[in-house]
Amino acid sequence: MYVFSIDEWEDDPEFPVHPVGSQPKRVVIAPSHCGTMGLLPGHTYIFKTAKSVWQRHQLWSEVIAYRVADMVGVDAPRCFPALMRSTGEAGVLMESFLPNSSDAQLTRFVHGADFLARVIVDKKRGRPHLLKLNLWLSRKIGVDPSAVENWWTRVIFFDALIGNSDRHPQNWGFLFKVKPGILSAVHSLLEGSTSAMMGPAFDNGTSLGYETREVDLETKGTDAALDHYIAGGHHHCSWDTPTTKRGEGHLELCRKIIDADIRQKDVLRNMLNFSQGDVEKILDECVDCDLPFLPFTPERAKFVSKLLMRRQMALLDLVK
Repeated sequence: MYVFSIDEWEDDPEFPVHPVGSQPKRVVIAPSHCGTMGLLPGHTYIFKTAKSVWQRHQLWSEVIAYRVADMVGVDAPRCFPALMRSTGEAGVLMESFLPNSSDAQLTRFVHGADFLARVIVDKKRGRPHLLKLNLWLSRKIGVDPSAVENWWTRVIFFDALIGNSDRHPQNWGFLFKVKPGILSAVHSLLEGSTSAMMGPAFDNGTSLGYETREVDLETKGTDAALDHYIAGGHHHCSWDTPTTKRGEGHLELCRKIIDADIRQKDVLRNMLNFSQGDVEKILDECVDCDLPFLPFTPERAKFVSKLLMRRQMALLDLVK
């Protein structure tokens, strides 16, 4: 796994600092030589660093979550380890999902929170946050109904697999194709002159036991400790009961999706069709990655591997 050093990269001339989210983010442009390294030359990337020490491993979680998403068939932005040598900052480089071309002027992304502003009571935490309302909104906006169901089902199952507790309304949204001369996606939507689709599942770092300290990996990595940890995991949103405190349990929300439509068992079963070897291949690349300031240790790889496999087992129990 390659580590990208972005010291010489140019800042985005229009938006050098990404304005959304709690983590520090710098918006940069990939230089031409990065094409040989798997990046898109001239494309926009977001370099995100950790604001505090305890959040540092969220950066690795972003990288691993992208690889897991790719493995289970969920659309998520590509993420790579990166660093700024001049400042001693390690971070994650997230590929922008907006196109870099003349067509980019006709593509807009709107967060779910922008449409839910009137129903969100706790603005800081983005709650209440209801899955059934999200499904209704996505259809109402004009996303193809089958695409809505597929997207939300897969993303909720994916969040349960990695233990993501932060799919708040600023961490999902819609991509709009708008006609020239229309100032905004919302204006275009009101005039009926746009097409809508779900955006990718981004900001997946609040997951994979990132908050577990190195000294606690062994004691918190036993089967009993992991099962207790998994059972207590919560999604950000609930099924249909408003609450400003916390969302539905990961496993319970998945169960309610399946109860509402038994066909979703097959979706979950297919998503979970991976082996421990598939997971360890991803984690071994992280261990071998030479990222100064923030190494991914073999001990953490063992912990994350076991955590993912225990989550897989818990979710498989829902499709028996």
